[in-house]
Amino acid sequence: MTVASDKLRSIVAQGWMGMLALLLLMMLTDLTEFGMKGDFSPLLRDPGMRGLWFIVVMASVNVLVQMAVRTFEGAGFRRLTLGATVLYTLMFVGHQVTHLAKGEGFDLHTVLDVVHHALGIWASVAAYRWLTAR
Repeated sequence: MTVASDKLRSIVAQGWMGMLALLLLMMLTDLTEFGMKGDFSPLLRDPGMRGLWFIVVMASVNVLVQMAVRTFEGAGFRRLTLGATVLYTLMFVGHQVTHLAKGEGFDLHTVLDVVHHALGIWASVAAYRWLTAR
């Protein structure tokens, strides 16, 4: 591996770390916001129990991907990393689009979502460049 390739690998891992931090901050923001209102019942709908399971699984996958990016470097793994990074990013973009389609306006999550998307795009570009690095 070259210095340039190692740098791209680090950017991919850091992008995933940042997305994990934002995912956790989104959950903390929900708890804080609903706690301040004294009503946690909206959490029964979003994320709901299925969504909470999904978040736990995604957080676990995220941490495993970060370690795998630091551990493996074969071309097949780099292709998998690119696909996973793009998919992870698009999944969160899709989730935000559904909120916007429901008429939900700008709020705290919008800021976190936009930064999450930016990190996902950044990590996706780095994953592509890592895949094609010589």
